[in-house]
Amino acid sequence: MFERTPSQEVVALLQDDIMGEHAAIVQYLRHAYSFPEGEFRAELEAIAREEMRHLEWLAEKVVELGGAPTLERGPAVFSGSLTELLAADVKAEEEAVALYRRHIAAIGQEEIRELLERIISDEEVHRQQFAKILEEAEASGLAAASPQEAGIQPAGVAATFLAQDVRHEYTAVLRYLHHSFTSSDCEASRSMEEKAIEEMKHLGWLAEKLADQGGQPEMEREAGTFAASEKELLAEEIADEAKAINEYDQQVEAVSDPWIKALLARISYHEKFHHKLLQRMKEEQAPTKLDVPSPDQRLTVGSLLGREHG
Repeated sequence: MFERTPSQEVVALLQDDIMGEHAAIVQYLRHAYSFPEGEFRAELEAIAREEMRHLEWLAEKVVELGGAPTLERGPAVFSGSLTELLAADVKAEEEAVALYRRHIAAIGQEEIRELLERIISDEEVHRQQFAKILEEAEASGLAAASPQEAGIQPAGVAATFLAQDVRHEYTAVLRYLHHSFTSSDCEASRSMEEKAIEEMKHLGWLAEKLADQGGQPEMEREAGTFAASEKELLAEEIADEAKAINEYDQQVEAVSDPWIKALLARISYHEKFHHKLLQRMKEEQAPTKLDVPSPDQRLTVGSLLGREHG
């Protein structure tokens, strides 16, 4: 019978933590866009960004231990009144702290234990923040309202485009994060992380615009799996950016709302810049007859594990 090594046991625990952080990011963003534009939405978005940082820290540890960070996410709460959504956020933070404490007790490596303690310090603050937001929302009369149910979107060409674009940008964020976590080159890893951050900005802009029109952003991955090798990942990203550019440009011509038109044009410009950078990266990686490495020298996905990361 196959038995996992201590490192594999730790990786399994950290993968659970990554899934929890991923779920928290999406849950908090969905809840943020259930509120009207204003202070409450901004506070929830800020907490989601901190959860993204936790996910990155945990993913780095998984890579250091020889694993590939999961892109799956745990269960999340998307429906209910604003009171129920905020109560679910408080509960999520309480459950996260309890889970991290169990993992600290099960993990022997002091460095990882310290990281989990660091994350707990944030989660405890988040719980207090959510409790305060809930109290303020109830006092303002907002919390009793029912947000737009998931899957029920406003009619219209612009809303259809925005919902489609949210799914695309969410998938792009995951793709670039996956490439960043598994890259064998430190510079390439940083570049992919930067692109993931850019796509996250796009996701936020589009989701806010859709929510303001009465829709509920559905942050679900597009169909398909990500390539396994770095070369294939890069080709996949180049093709994906080219497709996105074409779709955004078509949408700019099709929508009449000047603000949505301007937003789509801005994102298209960013994607064109990404596409050029990726093309340049591909050209720089193309080996010549003089610099083709021997079979035992070639890097593979995750080969940074035996090297210093950056």
